[in-house]
Amino acid sequence: MEYNQTVYKWWVQKMKESKVRIIAIKIENLKNVRQGDIQIPVHDEDSQASITAIFGQNGSGKTTVINALDILKTLISGNPLSESCRYLINMDAGKAKLTFEFTLEDPERRGKARAVYSFGLEILPGIDGESYLAVVDETLKAAVEAPNLSLRMQEILKTGKSSTLSPASKVKVLLNGVDPTDRIVEQKLAEKESRSFLFSPWMHNLFVHYGIAGDSRKASANTDSWMVQLILRLQNYGRRELFVISTRHSSVLSLGFLPLSFRVRNSEGEYFGSSLLKIDDSFSLPKELVEVHKKIIDELNFVLAEIVPGLELSIKVLDTHLDEEGTTIHKAQLVSLKNGKQLPLQYESEGIRKLITVLQLLICVYNQASVTVAIDELDAGIFEYLLGELVTLLQTHGKGQLIFTCHNLRPLETLSKVSNVFTTVNPERRYIRMKNIKEDNNVRKVYYRDIIVQDQEEVLYDSANTASLALAFRKAGKDIE
Repeated sequence: MEYNQTVYKWWVQKMKESKVRIIAIKIENLKNVRQGDIQIPVHDEDSQASITAIFGQNGSGKTTVINALDILKTLISGNPLSESCRYLINMDAGKAKLTFEFTLEDPERRGKARAVYSFGLEILPGIDGESYLAVVDETLKAAVEAPNLSLRMQEILKTGKSSTLSPASKVKVLLNGVDPTDRIVEQKLAEKESRSFLFSPWMHNLFVHYGIAGDSRKASANTDSWMVQLILRLQNYGRRELFVISTRHSSVLSLGFLPLSFRVRNSEGEYFGSSLLKIDDSFSLPKELVEVHKKIIDELNFVLAEIVPGLELSIKVLDTHLDEEGTTIHKAQLVSLKNGKQLPLQYESEGIRKLITVLQLLICVYNQASVTVAIDELDAGIFEYLLGELVTLLQTHGKGQLIFTCHNLRPLETLSKVSNVFTTVNPERRYIRMKNIKEDNNVRKVYYRDIIVQDQEEVLYDSANTASLALAFRKAGKDIE
């Protein structure tokens, strides 16, 4: 027991700088996915990057994975879900459940922690007669692994009906001195606001105080404080290191805006988050943020010049003024430079603009081990050969984690077979990895073959009857004739 306490105390110090990876995703009753499990291989130390590509026909659950990760990011960051998330719940089931498993590895590779976070999404009736989306049945479990020692998975915290919180032994330690009435009120408020209670701002503030005041608590808190650090580490991961790019970004592009998600450092510190810059007009930003975006663009230009020879981006400052608070505001415009000639970015192709929106995050995946980037339809607007080159480079030399959906099958010819996940037509088993794939197989050709001969455990494609399709086209065009 003494050695166990030593391990726990050691993890308190290492948790803050540990590398976080998602290693499993389980989806139940989200959109058209009744049941779907994706296991993400844990690579050895010679292969740092983790790439997962999801392929399949339209409407088979690819985007649902990105939706699930977007929900995860929102909740562990302490933010409320948007009202539109209620429409992601399968209408027949009435309640969805999501489960995510993580590994947290210390920088010296001396040990790992594993964590499992699960929660439900349910529409509940409100007192005022209006229903609301609630995050229910949250459960966080974790275990610590160290050389010659693997401690069992234990339940850290679990929410229940009537604002209960268990297990009692953990609640007594982690919420020591907290008025139970205050906790119940905050728990009900989190439910009403469609946010996580375990990762709520209230819990965050409590745990930050716990870290400061830990020495004044009883001795057992010193060994249990690793649980506090685990929750804070996952929250930090959601806020600063997990990025989700949905198809909404492409929609925003068509409306004349450039959505940028980023994580950069400059002499002033670290900046992370997202911004929305006008493409077809000028925009105003504080001087500090203009400098941050110049740093982002400088990083982009290193890679962009290799992808599109002769192309560079720039922020052109058009005017400077002070606002009512005395802050320096720059009026600026995004421009592209080709062979020394300046052109507003709005006149570049949508493919180049799409590439710009994801490129800074791909740079993060290449360089930062604890960054996870999830992108829906990574291939949209990107030349297929270039797509294959990018994902191969990230898998071979990258450090972070990339999860993406794709219609283009080029990555099947370049990625390791363990990186590929395929959707099926079975809503009870939406995701599989193809079996009987040899090292020298062209996975793209095997996939095409299995679509036709249906040689896997599940049907991969609901083949259209050509004759019936032709008849449908003819009927649809009858009035036109």
